[in-house]
Amino acid sequence: MTLKLPAFFLFFLFTAGLQAQCVTWFSSFQSTVEDLSTNDPELWNSAPLFDPRTGTNNLAEAFVGTNITLTDTCQTPLPLRFKLWLDLNGDGTTESLVDSDNPMPPGYVLMNGDTVQFDQRQQPFYAYFRFVLDTVRSGDTLTAKVVWTEDDNPGTPQFNVQLPYGKHRLVWKYGAESFEKMLEIRDGMAPNLMCKPSVTIYNAYPPAQILFYIDDMIEGVSDNYTSYQNIQLSMRREGRGTGFPLSVFGNPVNPINISCPEIGVHYVAVWARDLSGNTSMCTVQVNLYDNSGICETWGNRVYIYTEKLCGDGLVFPLTIGLIGDSIPPTYFQVRNADTLGGFAVQHGYNS
Repeated sequence: MTLKLPAFFLFFLFTAGLQAQCVTWFSSFQSTVEDLSTNDPELWNSAPLFDPRTGTNNLAEAFVGTNITLTDTCQTPLPLRFKLWLDLNGDGTTESLVDSDNPMPPGYVLMNGDTVQFDQRQQPFYAYFRFVLDTVRSGDTLTAKVVWTEDDNPGTPQFNVQLPYGKHRLVWKYGAESFEKMLEIRDGMAPNLMCKPSVTIYNAYPPAQILFYIDDMIEGVSDNYTSYQNIQLSMRREGRGTGFPLSVFGNPVNPINISCPEIGVHYVAVWARDLSGNTSMCTVQVNLYDNSGICETWGNRVYIYTEKLCGDGLVFPLTIGLIGDSIPPTYFQVRNADTLGGFAVQHGYNS
């Protein structure tokens, strides 16, 4: 049996195949944007937008390039369209849409079928940002980008779009041809950590120890994305490790304990880490003195070292016996990494 196809169908197959051979795409924008700017509270800041890291509706945003160039050497120029799929609730799914064929009202995008406001600037409604397509054609080459404008009239000033942190998807359509590119926007700025040049601590405390805290070491800390209360702070003595300091239990280290034999000058590395994992570090000179005389009181002592571990923790009870005619009240220090615990033994006790 001979199958005869309609002439118009054959023509469609021919032109579709021809178009695929003639259209060339080139994108000049970055797939990953590391944001180094401060958050603008007047953009992308309304429910049901949500950032699960910060727990707020105020999404951090960054300037994003969307430039695309295509060359069509075979046919009459066709209109270019785009769909921008956005993840605006941080769940990894692009549930929101900006569609050049179905533009939203100024200042709004489509999220799960409902319009959601992304522009909260103190402007008249008609002056809110809207997504538009800017194109320039030269011969068989078409250059385009998605921009913001405050008015639909030709010649209106354009602004680079600012998109929230997350993974988004931009799809260009040209006739039957399409070009897709993923966009990932994330925080790239480390916390701004300001340390004091030096700190002096004058007094030791029973039992023969000096404690110093991060709050005594720094003048301030801030971040472009993470609020102050969510910035992690930690410290260690310089030269005793690399990376953000953590205790054996995986927690930031604060305070640090120094015993009397180590009185003098120390250098301490103070670290800050934001919700994105970006870190910064500064060094403080710490001068330790014992004006209270505690170290002299505790100067005559016996050091007993023992190691009895179960995983990362010390196993108690720990029994230590002292024999003598005139044994003074005794204090035992139990050290584990940068942590210090202790227990006192009075007359008549031996454990």
